[in-house]
Amino acid sequence: MAKGKVLGGSSTINTMALRIGAPEDYDHWAELGNEGWNWLNVTKYFDKVDETIKTTDYTSTSPFRNVLGKAVEELGIDPNSCGGYGYKDAPIQTYEGQRYSQAKAYLSPIKDRKNLCVVTEKIVTGLWFTQNGTIQGVTINDSPTTSKRIKSTKEVILSAGAINTPKLLMLSGIGPRGQLQKLGIPTKVNLPVGQNFMDHMVIPIMLQGIMPDLDFEEPVTLKDQIDIYCSNKTGSDLSTIGISNYQGYINTGNSITWSVPNQLPNVELLHYGFNPQEPILNITLNRFGFMDDYQNQLKKINTNRSLLIILINILHPKSRGSIELEDTHPLTPPKINPNFLSHPDDIKTILQGVQFVERLLQTWSLSGFSIIDLGLSHCSQFEFGTPTYWECYSRTFAMSIFHASGTCKMGNDSSQSVVNPRLQIWGQPKIRVVDSSIMPELITGHTNFPVGMIAEKAADIIKEDYQKLTFKVV
Repeated sequence: MAKGKVLGGSSTINTMALRIGAPEDYDHWAELGNEGWNWLNVTKYFDKVDETIKTTDYTSTSPFRNVLGKAVEELGIDPNSCGGYGYKDAPIQTYEGQRYSQAKAYLSPIKDRKNLCVVTEKIVTGLWFTQNGTIQGVTINDSPTTSKRIKSTKEVILSAGAINTPKLLMLSGIGPRGQLQKLGIPTKVNLPVGQNFMDHMVIPIMLQGIMPDLDFEEPVTLKDQIDIYCSNKTGSDLSTIGISNYQGYINTGNSITWSVPNQLPNVELLHYGFNPQEPILNITLNRFGFMDDYQNQLKKINTNRSLLIILINILHPKSRGSIELEDTHPLTPPKINPNFLSHPDDIKTILQGVQFVERLLQTWSLSGFSIIDLGLSHCSQFEFGTPTYWECYSRTFAMSIFHASGTCKMGNDSSQSVVNPRLQIWGQPKIRVVDSSIMPELITGHTNFPVGMIAEKAADIIKEDYQKLTFKVV
């Protein structure tokens, strides 16, 4: 699991493709009891993020992008969609060929402000309370053997992400009473912290094939790519994200049109294409975390054939996981149980997603490609290509695309949520959470820009709260 332990958080390490979800996602948040979080209310905050962060409209010139567009068009799917369904090129978070993170957008312009102090290379180890349980500030590790307290004058805002925010709360006595008692941590507030873990889980389907006008070109070396990039910042694969921003949104409930009226897409298709002897392949496979045996098979195939990897992403998984403490030491990583594919509906959606890929391979445009059989020994009892095989395969290759969320769920009921719609911890109103952990449900998109929206809205909420306190008319 990636945690973005760097200025800018995960916006400094993510794939940079922007999809903010559908209006219905945020209307559903409001329907769950989160007043003020419906689409009409959050739109202006998305506009603020969009005005602050530089993005680039990018369409890859790769033959992979062209052949995918033709294939989906053969299935009757819009290859250049402007709506919720279909394929489209997502904008990417870059400027002049370089990543434009939230740190560049928000911190760099104000780094010399006297009322801003950014401390790096320190780890927050817990929250600091008075004896009567009032929040005072946070504790950080000042060195490997010493700690320091940082006092707050008004309140503490936690933005450590969906993994570390619940960890900090539980270490500080805010969390499920039963779990805390087992570790000897006195419970300050009994809340379902760390529960409702959600993530976008993907299954990679590996394809091999030959595109004659592509496969016999002289491969471009990584050194050549670096030279091109250093000379003008564009024109190199290093200044783009390949075809991974060409994304498909479908609903597998209808295998004819791949869309269902009045329903959101339930599957996203992401793509990675590799020419023969592609120098970036090794980096990508390592990033995916594939075992050496599978990596070696794919690299061997890539010596003379193209590879196309299609990721099937369940947009609205029903499986729920958890974050729990391993022990009481603040530097010990928490126990992360994503619980992928624990709900039978998620398995059903994945199998339908595989059927969509198989339909793509029946088109004339992708007829030269086929699914690679990696010879999974522990799935050998199942016939390759059958539903039971794909279920076994999915449990083997299921992986995160780092959209962890939901572990400090926002809601209007303290028995079912951790923060209220003003992002305050139930029972501790001077502690707010502002990150993806507050999301009550995953969105039909990616989480980076929505987290920016949450932060922009949180800023207005806080200003509103303190204006009321300071300027209240009696």
